[in-house]
Amino acid sequence: MSDIDDQEPIEYLSYNGLGRAPMVWGVPFMAGLGIVCACLLPSMMLGVFVSPYGWFFAVSAVPLLIFARIQCETDDRALTKIAKEVKWALIKWMSGNAGIFGGTFTIAPTSYTRKLRNVESAIKAAVRR
Repeated sequence: MSDIDDQEPIEYLSYNGLGRAPMVWGVPFMAGLGIVCACLLPSMMLGVFVSPYGWFFAVSAVPLLIFARIQCETDDRALTKIAKEVKWALIKWMSGNAGIFGGTFTIAPTSYTRKLRNVESAIKAAVRR
């Protein structure tokens, strides 16, 4: 045995927060930026083209930011989880055949072709083989 086998493993110092999302006032940075941009752009359009009161639409970002902050108090990935659940619910809702297949997202064709004679010729070609 060599000296290397007798040595204890080297422990490297690391910052435990390296896996966390960057936060600004308790809201993940990219989510906060998306919320602010999604509320500010319509506010600018309404303020310029409709009336000066359209600028107040920007205030609608405040409740959304408060919601994001409350959700992210204990888990910085909470908004990502919520977004995935909403995306799955929308996909399940939009696919009309989810109930047939046990609530799973399954792609099933409603028709294999537009013309019956194409199907008949494909079947005849398969039978001849």
